[in-house]
Amino acid sequence: MPKNHQEYGSWNPERIGNWASSIGENTAELIQRVLKEKEHPALAYKACMGIIGFEKIELNFHENIRGAKYYQSEIKEENDDK
Repeated sequence: MPKNHQEYGSWNPERIGNWASSIGENTAELIQRVLKEKEHPALAYKACMGIIGFEKIELNFHENIRGAKYYQSEIKEENDDK
């Protein structure tokens, strides 16, 4: 197996499906479609990991938004106190 595909060796469709299900129903459905449509499992796993990776990006985005809103409210309170 090529070295760039070996990292997916510990993954299987059930594990990826469970992870996708923990994100949401639509993600699980998309992952199942990708797993069925790709000819080679390693290609399917790579695509699935890319899709699942968007969850981290989205979580970071929302955390940053919450942090910015908190920071703005702190500044507003400081200005109101003056």
